Amino acid sequence: MSSVLKFTKNLTQDHLEEVLGGGRWAAESLSVALSIDDIETAIAALSPDSTQSAIDTALVEGVHRALPFTRREAADPRVWQWLCVSHFPSLVWRRWAGGEPAPAELHDALKVPLYPRFLCRASLNGMSRNTLARLWWTAEHLGDYDLARSALSNQDMFQNIFERSYGIYPPAARACLGRFQGRKESEIRAAAKWLQQAASTTVLEALDEPEIAAVLDEALQET
Repeated sequence: MSSVLKFTKNLTQDHLEEVLGGGRWAAESLSVALSIDDIETAIAALSPDSTQSAIDTALVEGVHRALPFTRREAADPRVWQWLCVSHFPSLVWRRWAGGEPAPAELHDALKVPLYPRFLCRASLNGMSRNTLARLWWTAEHLGDYDLARSALSNQDMFQNIFERSYGIYPPAARACLGRFQGRKESEIRAAAKWLQQAASTTVLEALDEPEIAAVLDEALQET
């Protein structure tokens, strides 16, 4: 059994290329032993043709089930950094760059937009950009694997829900999924902006899912 570890300190952008190229970055055991075997099995089962969002939807349930973290444990960016940099970099390259570069091409292939896909920060944006943390947290917030797959099936929709503060409130996230499916990107972005503005003057946590859906309906009518 291969156990999940975490880096002893946060990996920085300055050292990412070095570690991806085989350099060392100290890691330590978690307080509870967890296995990455099930994640490896889920990745191995991916269709050779699976790319981008299809990879997310295929892996979300396996990743969440394999890592029974508490939310506090899952908020530690070092474990997600270790998973993506030390153990599953090929997955990150496949998901976001179409494939892993040859060692001699690493420097040119590692563009700035890829950094957060390997790295992670203890913030909403940091978790939503990391390749594996985003899967775990989507499933955790929604509490439903079918809904999680739906959320991850469209990257623009995902960003407009889970990279905004209201996305961490499950009724708001579910209401958005119900209203955003099949919509144009411009409509999704406009409605998401509307809801974000509403959240600045209204306590969304005081509203249930149908009430938030009604706010979104109004926003979509305006667009």
